[in-house]
Amino acid sequence: MLGPLEDSLRQGGDAQLEMVHRNGMRLLRLVNTLLDFSRAEAGRATARFEPTDIAAFTTELASNFRSAFDKAGLYLRVEVEAFDAPIAVDRDMWEKIVLNLLSNAFKFTLEGGVTLTLSKADDEIQLLIADTGVGIPEAHLPRVFERFHRIENQQGRTHEGTGIGLALVADLAALHGGTVDVASVEGQGASFTVRIPARSERSRPEAPPRAGSAHTARAFVEEALRWLPQEDGSQQALSGQALEKGARPRPSIVLADDNADMRAYIARLLDEAGYEVVLVGDGQAALEAVRQTKPVLVLSDVMMPRLDGIGLSRVLRADASTAAVPIILLSARTGEEAQIEGLGAGADDYITKPFVARELIARVQTAINQAGHRAALVAQAENAAAQLRMVADALPALVAYVDGDERYRFTNRAYADWFGQSSDDILGRSLAEVLGEAYETVRAHMQEALRGERVTFEAEIPLKRGRPRRVEATYLPDFDGAGQVRGVFVFVYDMTDRLAKDAALAESEARFRDMADNSPVMIWVTEADGACTYLSRRWYEFTGQSQSEALGSRLAGRHPPRRQGLVRGSVQRRQCPPGRLHTRIPIARGRRPLPLVH
Repeated sequence: MLGPLEDSLRQGGDAQLEMVHRNGMRLLRLVNTLLDFSRAEAGRATARFEPTDIAAFTTELASNFRSAFDKAGLYLRVEVEAFDAPIAVDRDMWEKIVLNLLSNAFKFTLEGGVTLTLSKADDEIQLLIADTGVGIPEAHLPRVFERFHRIENQQGRTHEGTGIGLALVADLAALHGGTVDVASVEGQGASFTVRIPARSERSRPEAPPRAGSAHTARAFVEEALRWLPQEDGSQQALSGQALEKGARPRPSIVLADDNADMRAYIARLLDEAGYEVVLVGDGQAALEAVRQTKPVLVLSDVMMPRLDGIGLSRVLRADASTAAVPIILLSARTGEEAQIEGLGAGADDYITKPFVARELIARVQTAINQAGHRAALVAQAENAAAQLRMVADALPALVAYVDGDERYRFTNRAYADWFGQSSDDILGRSLAEVLGEAYETVRAHMQEALRGERVTFEAEIPLKRGRPRRVEATYLPDFDGAGQVRGVFVFVYDMTDRLAKDAALAESEARFRDMADNSPVMIWVTEADGACTYLSRRWYEFTGQSQSEALGSRLAGRHPPRRQGLVRGSVQRRQCPPGRLHTRIPIARGRRPLPLVH
């Protein structure tokens, strides 16, 4: 596969062929590593020793990484001791030891640099590769050479990897009759020391020659270079043709992936689908880009440095300004557990690699459309909530809503004013905290409502400010779809002022009745239609009528026909005609003229 690709590239291949070639080299390195590891684990690997100028060979291997370190702004120091005689090593195995350790140090060193030291002590050759990187947590030190062991959420240039590189180094050192050790302080760096016997003669029977790979060092270095920010689009916005004047701007998508080739490939697909793509290499950069650009969607890899896709999803969902942005996670991790973790973190979709291009675009468009529908529903709900609050604030009653934990989730203006606070001051606080000593008055009623009963009661509530208030309260339980009580609607009517007015009116009416009943004249009160609503005691004494006979009868009907119209008109106009109106009304002791006073 690589041969024809390289022929095509020499004849002028395009960028996509270059990407295929790079990933072919990565695949070759991965396959070779897996084969080496498998042979070592099965005990079938044998070292082919040959006298080697190990100082020059090691220096040459390290020099392959010089360009990557320079581009990353790191130093690479190579301090190699000259040896008197060649050292017997398996050149292919030694190459893999040096390249794996240098690659690992480069991956996890973001500032400072790496120092490679090769020296001889007694009968041992010692290779020390020390970095100023992020270091290894102490709890993981005993396991760094275990196969497939990886440190989750470790800060580095990429989270790509198989977890077998260091395990392979340990096996290859053992095949030389040596060892490998690690020392590290988290946050300060790590150092790996390989020790092998310093023998100039073969230490074991020569194994059959293996077909070497001229691509090994190149594959390591090219992969390391792809971990760095790319000048051709990474950390930048990728947009298509310039918009024509008056054309609508393209919706933007934030694409986060620490693999530059994957970023470029997905960005091209999204660009062709009509989106502007903001490319970033890790979750932290993605978070900053989302807050700046307000994209229609976030498409993120799961395993990334600084902040991974799971962490990015949680942070976006926890922030009210970004909570509604749809998120799609991409990952090579398959299986139900991985998908559940991603969706549980707040992602809208989870796509496993490799994926079909048309499926990716379809899922992106579906997620954006669904987000639009959700936004419309949220806008409708917010509008309805605003209208409901407007109505609730206009009501003279005190209205509130408390959840199952007796914490306020809503109050209207009248309720908050009653306590001399704002709604924001009350929301989230408990009923007991807001009511104070009055809580004991309502506690039993609230518990009854939380059990599903409608409750109406009257009580005197002692306020923290002012005199106690007499209220009538109604508690209505709020049921969810399963019939469980999730909260209580609270309606409170402050009856204190009304009761005071009623008492004052009753007292005034009592004084009037007492005055009228003790007056020497007859006094009565009528409605607009002339129906009597009150007759003084003098009336009953004078007419001999009972209360049931007199109340409700019309005054005008007691006058002669020629006088009834005048009386009715006077009552309706609430005006008294000039002078006195004399008429005769039937009484128990005959007929007498009585002056009618309005």
